[in-house]
Amino acid sequence: ARFRLQLLQLFFEVFGQEMEVSPAEETFDARERLREFLKQTPTSKLVDLSMNELARLTRCTPRHLRRLFQEVVGVSFREKHTELRLARARDLLATTESKVLDVALERGYQSISLFNVMFTRRFGMDPRRRRRSYRTTPSINPEPANL
Repeated sequence: ARFRLQLLQLFFEVFGQEMEVSPAEETFDARERLREFLKQTPTSKLVDLSMNELARLTRCTPRHLRRLFQEVVGVSFREKHTELRLARARDLLATTESKVLDVALERGYQSISLFNVMFTRRFGMDPRRRRRSYRTTPSINPEPANL
């Protein structure tokens, strides 16, 4: 037991400083990993990621990622995720003949009423009315969803 303790002590004397990472460096690395990931990943892929998947991909804990995401992006992950899902739904309504219910389900909404409320809150009109506006006014093109 004493020999193991001496061996462990020797190990930390030799390698201890190399193993130390300051919290500031760790945060910076995680922040940079998140920025780089967001830059390199298409919006179409980001919209399908959950917080836990994004945390795993950026090698952060979900709690730490929530703070960093708010700092880097300017809004919470949930807000941005909702924004991207709704923007994609808007694009689908403008460019496909899919039923509103199918668009809602494809974008991850289990309730058509919740989808209608969220869509109306974001775009100022319900999905059916928005689709009609695309058909009657061809010059209205949905702006692309960006991060």
